[in-house]
Amino acid sequence: MEVNTILQSLGLWASLLIIPFFNFDLLWRMIPVYLNGFLASIYFGPSNTAAVFGGLTALWAGADWIRGYIFGQNVLITNIITDINWIIAIIFSVYGILSLTVGIAKIEVLYHFFGRRSILTYFAIFFYPVQAGYVDINTEVITIILVMAIPTIIFLEIFAFIARKHILKLKD
Repeated sequence: MEVNTILQSLGLWASLLIIPFFNFDLLWRMIPVYLNGFLASIYFGPSNTAAVFGGLTALWAGADWIRGYIFGQNVLITNIITDINWIIAIIFSVYGILSLTVGIAKIEVLYHFFGRRSILTYFAIFFYPVQAGYVDINTEVITIILVMAIPTIIFLEIFAFIARKHILKLKD
């Protein structure tokens, strides 16, 4: 029984990853997230530049989600505190503003948190289908996104390290 639960959860996680490729509107809105995460992870380590571009991506995603709630769903502002989707959108926007500030002010101590694209990219990719209304948010969705974060981010960091190493080798 536990094996079925694990397999169903992994299936849900995989579906969050591939949903955008079956919906052009969602994919179009996520292209900046994919490009930012992929290209920046290969070409930049944690730096003020990475923090600025990561901040712009997070702010863009958060603003897009908030815009969708205000203009697309006729939601009252009083629902902000009680709706988890609003909270996630606000967290992304605040993260984006903080990351932009860290990058522009060149606060090196915080580059290792705000300059890591794999963290932002992971959460943006997996929360975008939820925030855009293609997947209903529930405790299972949030749990699988959080549980799979660490192994996926480790994989993305290893991929970025290997890719950067090979790109630097090509330059020589």
